[in-house]
Amino acid sequence: MVVDPASLALLAAAGGALLGRSRAKKKAKAAAAASQWQYDRARSASRRRQAQAAYARARSESRRKREHTAYINARARSRSASRRRRERDAYKLARARSASRHKREQAEYERQKRWEEEDRERERRWAEEDRQRQREREEHEREMERIERAMAVGKKKAGKSPKEKKAAGPPTEKPKPRRDPEGREVPAKPRKKPAGAKAPGMGGRKKQRRAAP
Repeated sequence: MVVDPASLALLAAAGGALLGRSRAKKKAKAAAAASQWQYDRARSASRRRQAQAAYARARSESRRKREHTAYINARARSRSASRRRRERDAYKLARARSASRHKREQAEYERQKRWEEEDRERERRWAEEDRQRQREREEHEREMERIERAMAVGKKKAGKSPKEKKAAGPPTEKPKPRRDPEGREVPAKPRKKPAGAKAPGMGGRKKQRRAAP
């Protein structure tokens, strides 16, 4: 078979063109694939960055909420503790005031009771002193009556004193002696001892004992 060099050159040129076109397509395809990969990679990186940013925002928001919730709870606990402290202080103050008031009332009651006891004791002592004075007064009055009776009896027995006789003036007529119904004179009764005289053994002069022979 005889091959024409021109045809061969044409075939070679056509084959080269086809080969070059195929290589160009491959290169274009490879370039497109590379561009798609870069695009996908870029999109993936962007999505990843977006996801990371969203995750960071979510974490930040969650942390902020937790911190805010913790702050609210801490403030509530602080207010509750402060309220409990105020209530406890008020309760202690009320108890102290109640105890102080109770002590004052107890002291006042004890003072009133002591005063009443002192008043009763003073009244009892005064009543006893009044009774004692009354007894002494009655005893003094009885003693004075007894002395007056004794003095009256002694005065009657002794007669008038010189001053009384002088003041009375001249002596009166001597009384007549007593006589019985028959006209006979009745002798005067013997004189009795005065009421103030002491009984034997109650004083006076003691008898002298004689010495034994």
